[in-house]
Amino acid sequence: MRIEFTNKKMTAYGGFSLLASFFEKINLRGILQEVIPIQERSPNGMGIYNKVLAYILLVYAGGSRFSHLLYLGWQEVLADLFAVKSLPSASTTLSRLFSPLAFKFCTR
Repeated sequence: MRIEFTNKKMTAYGGFSLLASFFEKINLRGILQEVIPIQERSPNGMGIYNKVLAYILLVYAGGSRFSHLLYLGWQEVLADLFAVKSLPSASTTLSRLFSPLAFKFCTR
């Protein structure tokens, strides 16, 4: 058996590729944007799908706190896999999303 190193990026969560295919098949992005109508006002906002996706991946990876978002590791690989521009890396992004004030002031 021959082992080689390449410049390809990789992650320890290989099962996420199946999850990415499933999310694409059921159009999870469209469903979430319709069901959770949050309109972001920041020009740096990444959208509701990216944030909820990060939360789902966090739970799938075994995280039990928002601060465990770092468990996901190299998020650039996951962003490519799930066809998003970026995933949140700060736990406060998720804690603000699930704050009751976020739903009060940011809904359409």
